[in-house]
Amino acid sequence: MKRIGRKIGKTGKTGKISSALAAALLVILAMAHPARSMAQAPASASIHGHVTNPAGMALNKGEVRLSTDRTADAKDRKYQYKFPIDPNGDYKGAGIAPGNYVVFVFQDDKSLDFNESVVFANGDDKLLNFDMTRPDYLAKMSPEDRKVLEEYKKKNAEIVAANSKVQNLNAMLTQARADNKAGNYDAAITAMQQATTTKPDEGIPPRSRTRGFSGSPWVTRSWAARTQPQRQPRQRELRQLILRSRRSTTPPPLPIKKALS
Repeated sequence: MKRIGRKIGKTGKTGKISSALAAALLVILAMAHPARSMAQAPASASIHGHVTNPAGMALNKGEVRLSTDRTADAKDRKYQYKFPIDPNGDYKGAGIAPGNYVVFVFQDDKSLDFNESVVFANGDDKLLNFDMTRPDYLAKMSPEDRKVLEEYKKKNAEIVAANSKVQNLNAMLTQARADNKAGNYDAAITAMQQATTTKPDEGIPPRSRTRGFSGSPWVTRSWAARTQPQRQPRQRELRQLILRSRRSTTPPPLPIKKALS
């Protein structure tokens, strides 16, 4: 019995030593192969980009969605990731598992554009822009949408041209204000006369109104505020300036109209 007891004791001691050696070897192996240990961490990628609508302006709201489902109908398709588009038309997203995705642009739950194959590997940061002014996109638009787009571009060009005039008028008014304040009344009157000649039907200050617009999924906001000319011509403003030329105030600047988006 004594001999059996001694053997059991020796076996227990040897077992403790073997366990310690095994643990030490595991630590050494882990240090020798760190890449293998790190490979067990969750893999992910990211994406970012800009979205331009058919009018050449930033799409100021919507979502970019990623899906690996290429067989389901649009209404049944599952999207693994959704990233918002900001007012500047930019988007970004992270935490994407490696794989091959279809990337869609959505607005108001309507698909506007897509890229059918975007492959992500671990650590990727993909730059993916959507430009809906490209010829192949415009060629696929319906006649109704193309008509709306042309009207949209025309109205926007009118606003840009009007803004150019308003900026010139504001520069003249600013100069008139400075001259009037400095006591250079003749110069102030001259500046107002130039403003009158440039756009005599524009009242100071103007009243404005907004006209609604709709008809295409990529049109996201109403028409920009349009200046409504006052009935009284600028000549009356000029006469008022001449009469109060020795006062320290002149009419306020005109507002700049926002371009369509």
